[in-house]
Formats: sequence, structure tokens, C-alpha cells
Amino acid sequence: MNPGPIDTPFLSLDLWDTVLRRRCHPDEVKLYTAQRMILLLQTEGRLDIPPAAMELLAARQAVEARIGARRRQEGYDDEYEIEEVLRACLLELTGESAPESEMTRWVETLVCSEIEQEIRVTCLDSELPALLEQYRYGALYILSDFYMSADKIRKILRAHSPPFAVDGYFISCDSGYNKRSGRLFEYACSELAIEPPDLIHIGDNRIVDVDMAQKSGLRAVHFVGEQGEAERIRLQNSFESRRRSVADRALLFNTGGTDESGEVGRTEQEQLRAYGRFLAPLFVGFSLFIQEIAGAGGHKAVFFFTREGRFFKRVFDRVSNHTLFGMKAPTSHLLPVSRLATFFPSVRSIHPDEMMRLWSQYHTQSVNSFLGSLGMETAPFQDICRRLGLDPDVMVHNPREHRVFQSLFDDAEFVRLLTDAWRHRRHLLREFLGQNDFGVNRRALIVDIGWRGTIQDNLALLVPETGIEGCYLGLQDFFNPQPANTIKHGYIADDNRGEFHPMLRHVMPFEMLCFAAGGSATGYRRDASGRVTAEFQVDMEEDRIHNERIHFFQEGVLDAVDETCAMIGRRGIHLEELRHEARRLALQYLEDPPKVMCRAFHALKQDDTFGMARTIYPGSFSFRLRDRLFSGFSRSHRDRFLHDLERSGWPQCLLKSRYSGIFHLLAGLKRRVIRSMAQDDGGAG
Repeated sequence: MNPGPIDTPFLSLDLWDTVLRRRCHPDEVKLYTAQRMILLLQTEGRLDIPPAAMELLAARQAVEARIGARRRQEGYDDEYEIEEVLRACLLELTGESAPESEMTRWVETLVCSEIEQEIRVTCLDSELPALLEQYRYGALYILSDFYMSADKIRKILRAHSPPFAVDGYFISCDSGYNKRSGRLFEYACSELAIEPPDLIHIGDNRIVDVDMAQKSGLRAVHFVGEQGEAERIRLQNSFESRRRSVADRALLFNTGGTDESGEVGRTEQEQLRAYGRFLAPLFVGFSLFIQEIAGAGGHKAVFFFTREGRFFKRVFDRVSNHTLFGMKAPTSHLLPVSRLATFFPSVRSIHPDEMMRLWSQYHTQSVNSFLGSLGMETAPFQDICRRLGLDPDVMVHNPREHRVFQSLFDDAEFVRLLTDAWRHRRHLLREFLGQNDFGVNRRALIVDIGWRGTIQDNLALLVPETGIEGCYLGLQDFFNPQPANTIKHGYIADDNRGEFHPMLRHVMPFEMLCFAAGGSATGYRRDASGRVTAEFQVDMEEDRIHNERIHFFQEGVLDAVDETCAMIGRRGIHLEELRHEARRLALQYLEDPPKVMCRAFHALKQDDTFGMARTIYPGSFSFRLRDRLFSGFSRSHRDRFLHDLERSGWPQCLLKSRYSGIFHLLAGLKRRVIRSMAQDDGGAG
């Protein structure tokens, strides 16, 4: 027999894990605010050296403890309001007393941001409505310990349209009393002018919501939604691993994989898409890094250099739609440039010293490869070479010190031909940049894949009045003095800052992931309307490889952008965590590439016209089985084996692709044994 509903004049509900469930750990909401605070102050130029978001979370918790201790001394419980806490954190971060109007604006911005974040990450407990059907009550109240006042809680709760009316709120930070002491229960009864037994309180915490409520004379009900509680425990464990700085792959995604068994039953295109989803956090993190640099530098626009910029811009635009951490993304533009199209116009005169930016990187060149690097047709120069006794096809080591090679710059005809072309191209490129609003307000932000930022250098020398800031996946050691009007940032690693990553040694695998169809810019011309446009050299074979393989990888990345951004926003995954994850993913890609990526790499064709005047075919490289078998006993065999691996552009890919991949398996086993031994030694010590 059903006894019917329980009658009570008043019913109160705990808020968190009773009425509302978070899809993250509670401190991950504060972590989101910490990252938001850092970016806000960076954007306004008030934070030179930002702390890690996790450090700022710890600082906030310390502020909360200090304010709580002061409240106890005043006769209240250890409660605090979010405005007071954030104001104290801002004061500690800036190290100065900001104008009151500015401080108030910062606090209001961050409080609103945290309220919006709570709305985004919360949902109603699905099991509570069934419990409430068991009660017949006159009025219902929210009674909860929290650092946001009733008006803020009301806004959060109403955003979810609860299936019950709320008649009032008793929040600990409003009264100064909390449930842990029992005084909030007493305060509520006093405010309602009722006896404690007239109020039934329902909550998830047995000690606070049940034991303390009963000690205060209330009737109490312990409610734990089973589904929500299991998720809460999972999120608790996940956050604790983050706090201990343990790499937790589950923080982001596992929407693809490197397990070779994943290839079974899937088409090549499906495998490429899956691996794109797997590496998506790397590219999403890079996009957020660009947004961070743009905000700190006050840039309203960002220019993506072709070719890789076509892919980077697509990811960036998709990420920008999410406005993570309140970052307002700059408008994005595609700028068709290349080393070939920008180097020659950027030299300041036709003099050998100006060519050292080329020769410092390419120590060996023929006259024809040198002219090719300038984008010049070689035919008009052949008679000049013959007259000087110089074979235009013979490779010359260190051209700057080669007497006959340098005699070209003393030849009036040679200098005239170059000067005429140089002046024309220099004028066209400057006009092209102006047409594209590059350098408006004498500053510009650019994005390229890396590796030394020489296109940025070229543009900086061409338009010295413009300060150019660059964002790159990675930066190798600079060969040349850096123009004074440049700043460069490497995301995964920057050799110039002492940051090592194997990516900087093996760059071709990453260039493969990011290149796009449509060819490379080779120069600029004036069209029939008088407008300067870019000229492209399209290689049909390169485009075919992209369309048949890399296109599907990149589509996989784009498929996962929204899901990745949702997880970042929900869990408050801060930018340094994303950078750590990007480094880990890049290393995993290099060390243990799936076979589908190896097949794509070996189908690749790389145009290395600038500097070297050659084309690289990674699939043509291999190593001698004899050298591998005898590498442990013979230095000559070992040297040849290592040389063959290195010149392939991707040693682990070559090992995995040749001789059924047995040597890659052996190398992986060796690495795991060494790591295991190192861990054992560490534990024993």
C-alpha cells in the first residue's frame, strides 16, 4: 500500500550534487576563471610574466582560506564572497593598487564569466524530480554552502528551467553562516519564523546535509543520485591526476588511435580521418596559442601564410567560434607568400652580403640554383657565366668566398638584370601587402608552420616601419641576425629558448600534415584591373597526394574541433596543459606513426626549389639490411645505417615501413625496457 506523499510546511534542497550536477570538478570552474583572469590582464598589458593557471587556482584557494579565517575571528563561519576573493587575487597578480574603476570592471567581468561557466557546465539532476514527488510542501527553498550570493544562484538555476518553483534562497556567503557548523539551518528557521521540525532538508552530503541538519532539529533526507554520483567520482579522480601533474590523456580525447588493429576493416580514408581526430588537440591548442599572442599584443587581425596557412586558418576560424576563456579572436586573413616570393624583394641591394641570408642556410649552390632561389629565369645569364668561365650548373661550396662566383656581382650586365627585376618585384610586393591591409597601424601578426621564420624576416626587412609578430608550431636556431622589428613565438618548441623537441629535427612529417592543395606563391603581377595578385605554381602530383590522403587527415582534425573545444571549456583545460599535450602528441606521432601515415609520407613529393633546386621523394629512401644486422658490431655499418635513417626525413617511419616493421618493434621494445629499468631504479632509490 502506497502511504502517499509526506506533508511538510517547508522543504529545503542542497544545491550542488542534489539539484545541480556539474560535468566537471568544482575546482575546474575556478581553473577556467584563473585562465580567464590571466588572459584578461595580459590583454590589458598588466601582466608581464603570467603564472600557471594551476598556480593561480592555488593562490585563490589560499585567499579564500585567509578571508574565511578572518570571518571566524569576527564571529561568523569561514565564508566569503566571490567578488572579495577575485579582487584580492587581482591585487596579488598586478602587484599594485589599480584604479577603483578598473578593478571593479575586472571583478565584474570575471564574476560574470564564472556565472556563465557554471551555467555551461551544469545540468539538473535527473533523479531528483522523482524524489520530490514523494513530498507535499508549502514552500521550497535552496539552502546551500557557496561563495556566490542568492541572485547569482538564481540566475544559474533559472538557466536550466527546474521543474519546481523556488520560493527563496539561503546561501552561506549571504548570511556568513554555513551548514558545516549547523548555523545556516538555524538562520533559515529564524528568518522563516518556524520551528526546525517544520523544515525537511534534502542533500547529498551525509555529514553536512543529514547529521548537522538533524542536530539543528530539522528532519533530513539523504539523497544521492546514483548516475550523477558515479560521474562525480570519475571527475574527482581525473582532477586529482591533473593536480599531481600526471599526464592524463582522458582530459582531452581518444577519438582515434595509433593502435594498428584500428586499421582492420576501415578504409584508408577512414584511418586518415581517425588519426586527424586523434591529433586534433595539437592544432586546437596552437589556435588558442595564436589567440593568446594576439590578445597580449593587441592585434585585431592575423595573417596566415600559405601553404600551411590554408589549413591553420580553417582550424583557427572553427576554434574562434567557441570564444574560449573569453578570448576575442582577431579577424583571420590568408596571405599568399613563400620564401621564393619574398626573399629577393626583401634584399636591400644587389650585393653579396645581402645574399648571406640565403647562403648561411644553403652553403652549396650553383649559379642556376642561386638564380632559381631569386625566382629568376636562368637563360639570360648563361652568356655571362660563360664569359666569366663559370659553369652555371656546377655546385659551389660557400659561394660568398668563391672568387669566380663573386665575380658575377662585379659584372655590370649581371647586376643590371638583377636590379631591374629586384626593383619591380619589391614595388609589387609592397603594394600587394598594402592592398591586404598588412601592417595597418604599423604592426602585424602572422602565422606559419616554422622553422626559422625567414618569410617573416623577409617581410620585416621589406617594411621596416612595421613591427611583425609571428606564431609558429616550432622554431629552430636562427642562422641570421633577427630584424629589430620582429618577435617570434614557438608553440611546441623553440630552440632559441633552449626548448628541445624531436619535431625540430624531423620537420617533414609535420609539413606533410599541414600542407594544402593549390600550389605555392612564386611572385606577384598586376592584373588587367591594375590590382596586384599572387602567382602560384601548382604541382598536379602534389595536389593529387593531398586530395587522396592529407585532405582526409585534415578533415578529421576539423571534425574533432568542436568536441575538443567543448571539453576544454567544460574542464577548464588551461593553455599550458594543452601545450604539454601538443608536445606529447607530436612526440608520439614521430616515434610511433600509424602505418597509414607512413604510407602517406612515402607517397609524398616535396619541392625544395628554394635554396637547393631539388625535389625530395621520401618513398625512395631505404636502408641496407646488412647495415642494420651488423650495426651492433661494425662502426661503418652503424654509421651507414644511421645516415640512411636520418636522410629519410623520418627514421621511425622508415623503420616501420621496411622489412615488415620488425626493427621498429624491436626499437620500441628496447625503449620500453630502458624506461622500465629507469623506473625500477628510481623506486629502489
